[in-house]
Amino acid sequence: MNKPLDSALITKLYLDAIKVREYKQTFTDSVLTADVTIKSRGYVDNIGFSYTVFPFQYKEKLITRETLKIAKYRLIMGVYYDNDFNAVFRVQTRNGFMYSIGRSFKGKTMIGVDKTIFTKW
Repeated sequence: MNKPLDSALITKLYLDAIKVREYKQTFTDSVLTADVTIKSRGYVDNIGFSYTVFPFQYKEKLITRETLKIAKYRLIMGVYYDNDFNAVFRVQTRNGFMYSIGRSFKGKTMIGVDKTIFTKW
């Protein structure tokens, strides 16, 4: 059975409910410090957020031929069919030229030079 609440307890609960409360918490990491504050009085009255960004340095890395690995050449071997099977060896140089030499199974020899016209990245 519920007991009736006396007026002193009711007053205490009311005063506790309308009491102004403030909360503050600080968060820190390697980039910034943030302060979060909340003020309430039975409901949220105010929320504050302030932060400080730590100074940092950005180092630009230059890309040069020395830091970027560029192959001196590539050796490519392929087999293809063009009314006959062909075995082809290709060498591609740094400047984009591809030199080819091949032989078909019917005994024909072929040579060629290719150059990349454009590359889409």
